[in-house]
Amino acid sequence: MRPSNQHEINLRNLAVAVLNYRDLSAGNVRHFNTKNVELTSFPITKNGRGVTINYRPPEGRTHSVFVCHSRREGTETLLYLPGIWESDLKQLAADARPKLKAAS
Repeated sequence: MRPSNQHEINLRNLAVAVLNYRDLSAGNVRHFNTKNVELTSFPITKNGRGVTINYRPPEGRTHSVFVCHSRREGTETLLYLPGIWESDLKQLAADARPKLKAAS
């Protein structure tokens, strides 16, 4: 694990925003899945929260591309693989944003 940089924190915030709008909760675990991107948020020790993003490319196999843990002490990144999934995540967040503004 290493401290997260601002870009990774922004990705975590986008994932959390999408989960806040479109989540399927099972206890403390929150989950949302599309054709290409799978988002999961889960509790971790010391009152923290973890975010995992999995990506399924067109050729088929799903793999983890981002894992981040947030605690009071700070945010740490366990895995970050840059790629096209970031655009997909940003599009999911953009799709949710107008609906969130209309609801408030």
